[in-house]
Amino acid sequence: MLKVLLFQILKPKMITLNIIAVSLIIASNSFGACERGELFFNSFTPYVIDFNSSANQTVSVQVTHSTAIPGPHDCLYFVSAKYGAASSWTTRRLEGSPGDTIPFNIFKTNPASSDQIIRDQPDVTSTNQILYWPIFAVGPGSTQTKTFFTELGTIPASTDPGVYTEAITFKLVARPQDPPWGDFWTWTTVDERAITFRYVVQAELNIALVESGNPLDTLDTSELMSFGKLQSGQSEAADIMIDTNMGYRLFLSSMNNGNLKHLDLAQFVNYSLTVDGTPITLAGSSGTPVLISSNPSFSPPTGYRLPTVATIGTLTGTEAAGTYRDTLIMTIEAF
Repeated sequence: MLKVLLFQILKPKMITLNIIAVSLIIASNSFGACERGELFFNSFTPYVIDFNSSANQTVSVQVTHSTAIPGPHDCLYFVSAKYGAASSWTTRRLEGSPGDTIPFNIFKTNPASSDQIIRDQPDVTSTNQILYWPIFAVGPGSTQTKTFFTELGTIPASTDPGVYTEAITFKLVARPQDPPWGDFWTWTTVDERAITFRYVVQAELNIALVESGNPLDTLDTSELMSFGKLQSGQSEAADIMIDTNMGYRLFLSSMNNGNLKHLDLAQFVNYSLTVDGTPITLAGSSGTPVLISSNPSFSPPTGYRLPTVATIGTLTGTEAAGTYRDTLIMTIEAF
């Protein structure tokens, strides 16, 4: 029998979809002058949202006045969010290696809804598109609390490993009286703060060995090729599968250097091996693994498939009865 063992190198895959609530503190403490309000992010420092974390954060937004302002209202506020390197509220993205991005966005509601995406002030046309509505009308010492939500989108399969970030500026605007209905543009900017959004794409480098034609299963890390009663030219097959988001090199070593060894005697039966149609020289591989496959690119979602065939050599008829075995060990590394 030929026993083929495959050891898997696996770095944990951390692809999460998080909904995070972020809070702000807005303070106005200058004799009711709304334009002197300040914007703060409360409950996390520095101002970073890490999408690799599964923790949800909820923080408050407070407006505080030391002195009331004459008129039907004290101070009116709302908060908008810019787009970073994106050109629109629909295309916010984390950026990492050249050309690779990961979508994310900021929402007024949870669960996320496309008509509740927070926009930059010049693009606001509806109260659904700003962080806080109704706009605050507060008196001396009074406070209000609101939240917003952020969500990481689907990570493309071709995304390279690395750190992906984007800084989004949040803008606090104010007016001391009611604006005309639908006016979101004549408000005065009183403060700005930025949050950095971050996600780390972990390196994936997985190998598996499955029965011929079976789908990728990264939990399947060994395969037994059983020849039964040995005959010259007899073959058994399996598939090596590679699942990776980077380039790879795959090495193989044979414990008995390309021979089946009798379990109890110093007798051997030669066999040959092909991987993806290429003959593999196993002589000396127990000490120096041989390169059997490499690719500089990420694998498709179904993985790279490398058909592997072991074929028994010519028997002399003098082989002792018993069980013959070899163990193949495969090792994968980054390209």
